[in-house]
Amino acid sequence: MDTLLQVVFLASVVAVLPSFAAAIYAERKVAERLRTSHASLWAEIAPNPHAEPSLSSPFARFITQRRYLQLKDSELSRLGERARTRLSLAVSVFLVLVLSGLAGSLVPELG
Repeated sequence: MDTLLQVVFLASVVAVLPSFAAAIYAERKVAERLRTSHASLWAEIAPNPHAEPSLSSPFARFITQRRYLQLKDSELSRLGERARTRLSLAVSVFLVLVLSGLAGSLVPELG
Protein backbone atom coordinates (compact mmCIF):
# COMPACT_ATOMS: atom_id res chain seq x y z
CA MET A 1 0.00 0.00 0.00
CA ASP A 2 2.84 2.35 0.85
CA THR A 3 4.39 1.89 -2.61
CA LEU A 4 1.07 2.58 -4.34
CA LEU A 5 0.65 5.84 -2.42
CA GLN A 6 4.19 6.86 -3.32
CA VAL A 7 3.53 6.20 -7.01
CA VAL A 8 0.26 8.17 -6.90
CA PHE A 9 1.98 11.02 -5.07
CA LEU A 10 4.88 11.17 -7.55
CA ALA A 11 2.54 11.00 -10.54
CA SER A 12 0.55 13.87 -9.06
CA VAL A 13 3.70 15.91 -8.49
CA VAL A 14 4.63 15.46 -12.15
CA ALA A 15 1.11 16.26 -13.39
CA VAL A 16 0.16 19.24 -11.23
CA LEU A 17 2.13 21.97 -13.02
CA PRO A 18 1.23 20.95 -16.59
CA SER A 19 -2.44 20.64 -15.65
CA PHE A 20 -2.52 24.14 -14.14
CA ALA A 21 -0.58 25.52 -17.12
CA ALA A 22 -3.16 24.02 -19.49
CA ALA A 23 -6.00 25.49 -17.40
CA ILE A 24 -4.41 28.94 -17.40
CA TYR A 25 -3.84 28.80 -21.16
CA ALA A 26 -7.47 27.78 -21.75
CA GLU A 27 -8.71 30.60 -19.51
CA ARG A 28 -6.59 33.09 -21.45
CA LYS A 29 -8.24 31.94 -24.67
CA VAL A 30 -11.66 32.58 -23.12
CA ALA A 31 -10.53 36.01 -21.94
CA GLU A 32 -9.17 36.82 -25.40
CA ARG A 33 -12.49 35.86 -27.02
CA LEU A 34 -14.44 37.92 -24.49
CA ARG A 35 -12.22 40.96 -25.04
CA THR A 36 -12.64 40.83 -28.81
CA SER A 37 -16.27 39.71 -29.18
CA HIS A 38 -18.01 40.71 -25.96
CA ALA A 39 -16.14 43.80 -24.75
CA SER A 40 -18.88 45.14 -22.48
CA LEU A 41 -19.15 41.83 -20.60
CA TRP A 42 -15.37 41.60 -20.39
CA ALA A 43 -15.28 45.06 -18.82
CA GLU A 44 -17.62 43.80 -16.08
CA ILE A 45 -15.80 40.56 -15.24
CA ALA A 46 -12.17 41.24 -16.14
CA PRO A 47 -9.79 40.20 -13.37
CA ASN A 48 -7.90 42.95 -11.60
CA PRO A 49 -4.26 42.55 -12.73
CA HIS A 50 -3.05 43.36 -9.20
CA ALA A 51 -5.33 40.89 -7.41
CA GLU A 52 -4.41 37.38 -6.38
CA PRO A 53 -5.91 34.64 -8.56
CA SER A 54 -9.14 33.40 -7.05
CA LEU A 55 -11.79 30.84 -7.92
CA SER A 56 -14.38 33.27 -6.57
CA SER A 57 -13.49 36.11 -8.96
CA PRO A 58 -16.19 37.15 -11.45
CA PHE A 59 -14.15 35.74 -14.35
CA ALA A 60 -13.60 32.39 -12.62
CA ARG A 61 -17.31 32.17 -11.75
CA PHE A 62 -18.13 33.00 -15.39
CA ILE A 63 -16.25 29.84 -16.36
CA THR A 64 -17.18 27.52 -13.49
CA GLN A 65 -20.88 28.43 -13.63
CA ARG A 66 -20.87 28.04 -17.44
CA ARG A 67 -22.29 31.52 -18.02
CA TYR A 68 -20.59 31.58 -21.43
CA LEU A 69 -23.39 29.31 -22.68
CA GLN A 70 -25.89 32.17 -22.26
CA LEU A 71 -24.12 34.24 -24.93
CA LYS A 72 -24.94 31.88 -27.82
CA ASP A 73 -21.37 32.20 -29.13
CA SER A 74 -20.30 28.75 -30.32
CA GLU A 75 -16.58 29.56 -30.26
CA LEU A 76 -16.80 31.00 -26.74
CA SER A 77 -18.83 27.96 -25.62
CA ARG A 78 -16.16 25.63 -26.99
CA LEU A 79 -13.38 27.59 -25.32
CA GLY A 80 -15.34 27.86 -22.08
CA GLU A 81 -15.98 24.12 -21.92
CA ARG A 82 -12.30 23.46 -22.55
CA ALA A 83 -11.29 25.91 -19.81
CA ARG A 84 -13.80 24.48 -17.34
CA THR A 85 -12.68 20.91 -18.03
CA ARG A 86 -9.00 21.77 -17.69
CA LEU A 87 -9.60 23.73 -14.50
CA SER A 88 -11.50 20.78 -13.03
CA LEU A 89 -8.67 18.46 -14.00
CA ALA A 90 -6.05 20.75 -12.45
CA VAL A 91 -7.97 21.01 -9.18
CA SER A 92 -8.49 17.24 -9.13
CA VAL A 93 -4.79 16.54 -9.68
CA PHE A 94 -3.93 18.98 -6.91
CA LEU A 95 -6.36 17.29 -4.52
CA VAL A 96 -4.90 13.87 -5.35
CA LEU A 97 -1.44 15.30 -4.66
CA VAL A 98 -2.46 16.66 -1.27
CA LEU A 99 -4.50 13.64 -0.21
CA SER A 100 -1.91 11.09 -1.33
CA GLY A 101 0.78 13.07 0.49
CA LEU A 102 -1.30 13.09 3.66
CA ALA A 103 -2.18 9.43 3.36
CA GLY A 104 1.44 8.53 2.69
CA SER A 105 2.54 10.32 5.82
CA LEU A 106 -0.03 8.39 7.88
CA VAL A 107 0.64 4.88 6.47
CA PRO A 108 3.93 4.28 8.35
CA GLU A 109 2.18 5.19 11.61
CA LEU A 110 -0.71 2.80 10.93
CA GLY A 111 1.51 -0.18 10.06
